[in-house]
Amino acid sequence: MPRRPPRFRRLLTAAGWPAGIALTSWSYMWRITPLHRRELAGSMDRDAPPPLPAGASREEAQLSDAGVGQLFHRRYRTRIAQQELDAEQLMARIAADLNQVAPTEFARFTKVHGERGGMAVGDEYVVRMPGPWDGPVRVIELTPASFRLATLDGHLEAGQIEFRAEDAWRR
Repeated sequence: MPRRPPRFRRLLTAAGWPAGIALTSWSYMWRITPLHRRELAGSMDRDAPPPLPAGASREEAQLSDAGVGQLFHRRYRTRIAQQELDAEQLMARIAADLNQVAPTEFARFTKVHGERGGMAVGDEYVVRMPGPWDGPVRVIELTPASFRLATLDGHLEAGQIEFRAEDAWRR
């Protein structure tokens, strides 16, 4: 599948944008889960993304040093009470379909390179969003309890995104 969808698909995505923004905003405004945000001073030594793993393709990679402006190290966390899956089972389920954890009314992961139904190093996705800011990414690391994506040329941000799970009882 090409990274740039056909014109009809782009128009369809753009047409759904107002409803997607409204539904996502409604969801965030009325959620009952408390959200906490804080900003902490950081440093390049402590907060820079790790180097790409040996063997990871650097072709089209848009690494953090290619970015402009401040370096952000964002961390989103959640705790799951009464979980039915352990960390490895959870990550396997997420890796099989990234849209399970995405606000699909607003953004949708589309696999553009790799086998369907799973995830492997080298697979590529595009986060489809209305407007000119689709976000191409590549899987650069995969473990039983995590995966890491590198942003590719054309992504709004430069750097890496890591999804990781751990069992609270193992800490």
